[in-house]
Amino acid sequence: MRPVRLQRSIHRRLDARHGQRGAALVEFALILPVLMALVLGITTGGIAVYQKITLTGAAREGTRFGSILPTTQCSPASRCGGSTWAEYVRAEVVANSAGSLTTDQVCVALVSGAGAQATAIGTGFTTAGGTSPCAADSSTGSGRRVQVTVTKPAEIQAIITTQTLSLTSTAVSRYEQ
Repeated sequence: MRPVRLQRSIHRRLDARHGQRGAALVEFALILPVLMALVLGITTGGIAVYQKITLTGAAREGTRFGSILPTTQCSPASRCGGSTWAEYVRAEVVANSAGSLTTDQVCVALVSGAGAQATAIGTGFTTAGGTSPCAADSSTGSGRRVQVTVTKPAEIQAIITTQTLSLTSTAVSRYEQ
């Protein structure tokens, strides 16, 4: 009689091990989509942060370039290849963006005045309605400043959803001329 009991206990142990393996496989199958969505979200979020850093760097380099470039250097425009001062600075921003920006995503302005009295002179581009999307900064300095604003759409994706963001960066430097 003992051998029968021993065989039953061995079969129970084997059945328990196989049941455990099946449960672990089911649990993994349930967790896998959540894990993949998390990994994909982190990856695309990291890409969006990288793009934001690239935009910020390009805007800063553009303000540095524009702050030392005399506005008269591009007068007449033939000196700068048919471009105005703002177009020349905008081209520099696009060149420093590692290919992530186009000229229609960059706004360049030479700002004069302080606070609410600040006005943008020579903005880089205007919208179809004729208004400049590049508002003058409201800093307290009364001198002239170079302002570069860049805007680019970016997407963060997960398995279930996609979120569209508008990445914007603005840099301002004192005009040195």
